[in-house]
This record gives sequence, C-alpha cells and structure tokens, in this order.
Amino acid sequence: MVRSKSEETASRQNSAIQKIEEEMKRLQKDAAGRDAVILQLKEEVKAAHLARESSLVIPLQATAKTIPSGDLICWKNSAFVFGVNAVTTGIDGVARVDSPGTYQVAVVVNHA
Repeated sequence: MVRSKSEETASRQNSAIQKIEEEMKRLQKDAAGRDAVILQLKEEVKAAHLARESSLVIPLQATAKTIPSGDLICWKNSAFVFGVNAVTTGIDGVARVDSPGTYQVAVVVNHA
C-alpha cells in the first residue's frame, strides 16, 4: 500500500510535534527543579540577613602582650553589653564566650 504525500507529511508533522512536546516536558521539569533550588537559596539568604541583623557586638580592647613570649594579647571588656555574660579577661590570649552559638570575629590592629 502506498501512502499519499499528504499522509507522509502528516506523519512527519506528528513526529515533530511529539518530539517538541517531549522536549517541552523535559524543560518544564528542569525549570521546576531550578525553581526549588532558587527557593532554597532565597531562604538561605533570608536566614543570613536575619543572623546579621540580630548580631551582637562585644567590644574588646587589647591591654598588653603576654610575657615572656609576647605572642599572645591580653583582652578586657571595653563596654558593657546588656544581657550577655560573655567575655572575661583573656590573660592567656583567649577571649572566652560563655553563651553557646556561632560567632563571627573581626579584628582591627593599629600598630604603632
């Protein structure tokens, strides 16, 4: 049986449409996966902003270098921070924090 030209054309078009639909489904699935990743990243950024906004600054002042090595710095509180019993004098060069948690430390050294 010989197919007519119009039947062959219709068959090719149906095949092309099927391939396009399969590709569209794949792309939609891919986009849904990316949306989930984007949502997760947005939540992480939001959590990081909240953590930064609620951060607590505990000012310390270096008082002296330890003797004899001179490679550790003694620290003392330079301001009272309400509600935090955090930092004690660090005679051994360590600033101790009594409250559990994750801390970010920044140090500025002005050497004369």
